[in-house]
Amino acid sequence: PSAHILKPDHPDEDYPHSVINEWFVMRLAQRLGLDVPNVHRRYVPSPVYLVDRFDRVLGSQGWQRRHVIDACQLLGLDRSFKYSQGSMDSLAALARACRSPAVVRTRLFAWLVFNVLVGNSDAHLKNLSFLVSHEGVQLAPFYDLLSVATYDSLAFDKSGWPAQTPLAWSILGVHHFSDIRRDVLLEAGGALNLAKGTAERLLENLRHRVIPEAEALYAEVEAENTRIVQMCPKLSATLAGELRCLRAILHTVLKEMAKQIA
Repeated sequence: PSAHILKPDHPDEDYPHSVINEWFVMRLAQRLGLDVPNVHRRYVPSPVYLVDRFDRVLGSQGWQRRHVIDACQLLGLDRSFKYSQGSMDSLAALARACRSPAVVRTRLFAWLVFNVLVGNSDAHLKNLSFLVSHEGVQLAPFYDLLSVATYDSLAFDKSGWPAQTPLAWSILGVHHFSDIRRDVLLEAGGALNLAKGTAERLLENLRHRVIPEAEALYAEVEAENTRIVQMCPKLSATLAGELRCLRAILHTVLKEMAKQIA
């Protein structure tokens, strides 16, 4: 079995620079304390995104598969319901099915808030997975985190963000990013059986840290790109386009959402 998943840039021209988008958002999640696998970017010379597989474990016989199911399977739903059955009730049911429900509730709330902050409008139920063993069910690391909403913005010649950008599924009756406010997210925490103080602390920690961490990560990418261009000058146009995408995520989506949920 393979130990990595490899993704090139999205073939649809409506989603340019998806490699750097997902790499950046996943690394940002890691810096903010979310449980995500290690991710890597490579140029061969086209950009590719590599993610370490959490459904593999290295044993004496080499790489072994781990038993993993997604949220639809855990809830007994067909995959076609991955958007329509997304709800706070579904997240609460997923937490109850795990062997450490209290821990899972806080992790799912952080996942929810983070997806709002980064504009991940594709956070459906098949983008949550669970490891199954003789010890029970546990929430797997998060994956497929990216700022899909960025592609609705003026940076990509669109005007949908944020008023016409829908959430993957409505949060307590709220359907669009433009209508998400702090009180909605705190109420969502309550729907997950989190104490209000716990939800407030988790929300404020993510909101307060997301911009400084994103700016620091962007600076690291810039510095790394300088070294890459010195070794491979023909990548300069590709890297410049990727940085434009990251600036759109940072200045158009992250800063707007962090302000909106203050």
